[in-house]
Amino acid sequence: MILPYLFIYFNTNNITITINPSIIIIIIHNTICLLKIFVHLYFIFFKYFLFQIELIIFLIYKKTLKILISIFLLIINYCPITKVIQYLYIKKIHFYTPRSK
Repeated sequence: MILPYLFIYFNTNNITITINPSIIIIIIHNTICLLKIFVHLYFIFFKYFLFQIELIIFLIYKKTLKILISIFLLIINYCPITKVIQYLYIKKIHFYTPRSK
């Protein structure tokens, strides 16, 4: 059913326009529904993109953690002080372990 939302009266002197109040209610309702739809879409996309950003940050963190661990292991293996400490530690373990005959 189509409601007459806009009444236009033609007089000889001027044109009078009256608006049916139901059109205002329908316009407000439609704008609220559209806002709800946009808000839901925004949150869906925002959560998706937020998940993607978290995934990217996690992957970058994982890569940097691997790089840092490898650098640390390289420093441990090639630093002279750590070589001396490893040598002394191995000697100590070898000294205290009983020899097999």
